[in-house]
Amino acid sequence: MTTKNITAEQAQTIKEHLWQTEHDTDETVIYAVLDGARDNRIHKMVRESGLRNSCLYDGELNYELTVAAPYLVRLEKDDPFVIQLLQHSWGNSWGIFIISDNQTTLLSVRRNCKKLAFVKTEKNKKLLFRYYDPRVLRTFLPTCKEDELKQIFGSLRCFLTEDQSGKALHCFSQKDSGFKQRKIKLLPESVESITV
Repeated sequence: MTTKNITAEQAQTIKEHLWQTEHDTDETVIYAVLDGARDNRIHKMVRESGLRNSCLYDGELNYELTVAAPYLVRLEKDDPFVIQLLQHSWGNSWGIFIISDNQTTLLSVRRNCKKLAFVKTEKNKKLLFRYYDPRVLRTFLPTCKEDELKQIFGSLRCFLTEDQSGKALHCFSQKDSGFKQRKIKLLPESVESITV
């Protein structure tokens, strides 16, 4: 499998931008929604992080589904897990980041994320929508209508994703003034590809 790696210094730069978005105050919390299907290391990393987390799937899961499931993790700014996560995930489409206010509980954010993960067809068939893949979210959100955006964002303030090059951060927000999208350049140098 070919993956991209970034240095600890590059991860630190990205971390600083995650916590310095226009929505960042002492009242905000940052979550990651990580797609276990992208890399089998994700489940173990989340489990061993000690951070508050929750699987987006309900019920008893077999081992394969447990490892491949999407996980919501409440990130703590000074926890070493954040740098470790960014070093492995950035540029590899492991997931997205979400900003909410600190009154919004993990359970409430999970409910919102889970609601987005499952959609119904016209024939009422339930399907998985992998919006937590940054390649999907950064393409999907700009196509949504105002009423759809309100449903998607719910109580969440902002969705953040890596761009396709891994050198920038996309920030999507929904305010009273409408949908806002901006791109923040992060890494001037290229991200090296390595084979694992």
